[in-house]
Amino acid sequence: MSTAIEIEPYIIGKTYVVPVVRGRWLDRDGDFPVMGPKHDDADYIGFEWSHYHVDARFLSAEQFDNAENRMRRRFIEFNAAFAKVITGPTGFDRCAPEPKFIGSRNMTCLREWPDYPHGLQPWRDDLEAAYASAVVSPALMCPHRGAPLKGLAVKSGCVTCPLHGLRWSVETGKLVPAPPHPSSPS
Repeated sequence: MSTAIEIEPYIIGKTYVVPVVRGRWLDRDGDFPVMGPKHDDADYIGFEWSHYHVDARFLSAEQFDNAENRMRRRFIEFNAAFAKVITGPTGFDRCAPEPKFIGSRNMTCLREWPDYPHGLQPWRDDLEAAYASAVVSPALMCPHRGAPLKGLAVKSGCVTCPLHGLRWSVETGKLVPAPPHPSSPS
């Protein structure tokens, strides 16, 4: 019996049903496509505030350009911009209203998901150790926070959870440790 995961990446230019949250992201109020459920990351990551992760594939050109420009001005690795989240008044964006799930919309996929910035997180090893024996569910959800893995590109035989970077083998459904970040010493 095969345990392979069947994943079909989203196609740029095609329309998909996407969850949308109204809130503040990178100092702008608006409606933003999100990836995965609202959650906190107090356990392994130390981020105790409930938040959503933005789904960069469906951001408008204006939203995407705003993110790219703000990250460059702050000298932050661009791909790390999409690890940024939408929080409410108790999170790091203390002036923002609580983000509100407003439903799902048909949205056009405008770009591929950016590569996850592996190796930048001090919590990565602890998170991988905690999920070392986990297997991706038949519903194609990451066991860590339930983020959907469907629609993501398969690279080197793995699909990477966009929320926190856990990599899953499409052959076995098991966790595959992330490669070192290119700027990390070997």
